[in-house]
Amino acid sequence: MGDPLSVASGLIAVVTATLQSSKLLYETIQSFRNHRTAVLDLVRELKGLESVLSPLQDHVRSDETAFLPLKVPLIQCRQACVDFQILIEQNSRRTRAETRTSWRDWAKLMYMNGDIVSFKELLAGYKGTITIALADANLRSSKVTLQVLNDYKNLICDTKLDLEKHLKDIDSKLQDIVSQGATAEAAEGQANLRKFENEKESTERCLDYLKHLLEEINGMSFQPVFTGSASNTAVMSISAGNMTLADSLTISTLKTCSYNLSDTIDRLESHRDNTEENLRLRSLVQDLNQKIDPGANRETLQNELESTKQCLSVCDRASQWASSGRVHVVEDISVGNDGKQICVSTLGDLFNIKGARAGHGSIQFFGSVSEGSLNDVLRSQNQRQYVRNEGTVDEGCPYCVAPDQPLPETFLPHVSQSEMLQRMRVTADL
Repeated sequence: MGDPLSVASGLIAVVTATLQSSKLLYETIQSFRNHRTAVLDLVRELKGLESVLSPLQDHVRSDETAFLPLKVPLIQCRQACVDFQILIEQNSRRTRAETRTSWRDWAKLMYMNGDIVSFKELLAGYKGTITIALADANLRSSKVTLQVLNDYKNLICDTKLDLEKHLKDIDSKLQDIVSQGATAEAAEGQANLRKFENEKESTERCLDYLKHLLEEINGMSFQPVFTGSASNTAVMSISAGNMTLADSLTISTLKTCSYNLSDTIDRLESHRDNTEENLRLRSLVQDLNQKIDPGANRETLQNELESTKQCLSVCDRASQWASSGRVHVVEDISVGNDGKQICVSTLGDLFNIKGARAGHGSIQFFGSVSEGSLNDVLRSQNQRQYVRNEGTVDEGCPYCVAPDQPLPETFLPHVSQSEMLQRMRVTADL
């Protein structure tokens, strides 16, 4: 990928570099003012990406193996952030010198033949894949309910749909690169430049004409006309009291015309500035396109294609696990006084328990536990039964064992009930 960070790098280094690149891009975009909707959406997406990369960094430090499938997508995500950072710096260099930046700069940013909205959707795909990987790790090591599992399935489905759409877009762009020649692109660029040049010239002509009209109107003076010989004609200014209705209407109309002309001139000047800015940006884009190697652009798209396929693979594996269907439903189950009832799974299954009832002094245990925790439970119950049968050990210490009583070989050393419960993954609706 033309970057020192590669598949051979350690996963923690990849995650850290991706997090740093996303933060830098976020801070760069935040440094500009007057954001429009599309830019604000990108800022929020970058913040969301940071919110999943930070916990991923913690998880990878403790268990790197579980997240190895994310390495290629993370490398590509980091590269996308770095490339977009470079695009921003190239397009904002002039405006920064003038202590301003405009929406027109953002509107012309193009990455992998897509605009800023397309780039936001690209980041959303990476964020969704990382979120699924984190959720998968959490679901395997913590409490989970049916509602959480269903939400997880919905997240996987939504992310897969987005990634499949992105995959089609990448395929389409690759086909366009192959089918379109550089000559056609150059001709299209020249046509667009001519269009903006013509628009600029037309706007300047309109401005000159309107300014001329405004000068004429502002230079007009109105004098009353008296009958009689020229020698007896007096030149007088018109006071408000001497104005006729015709004088008043004429002056009022001309003033309105003057205001309208001024407003139109302001709007045309703004339009002219916009056109000049577009011309500058078109020239910049054309220069960049001439410098960009078509082969490099194709390589970027191909890397993105492979990365997206890897993201889909992560989603497929997560979907298979989430759809395994190992949910045991237990309804209206009860145990009498001093009875014992144990129903467990050591395979990570879920239990949906409704209407469980236990009598006085009874034990009722449902859940998904490790094999070691199950041995601990059985050991504890064996010790309690021994105390009751022998009657030689203080009842206040039900888990104590007689000094000469050997432990069963299948049992592990005893752990507290709180530790045992922490190892369980069980859901109950009593």
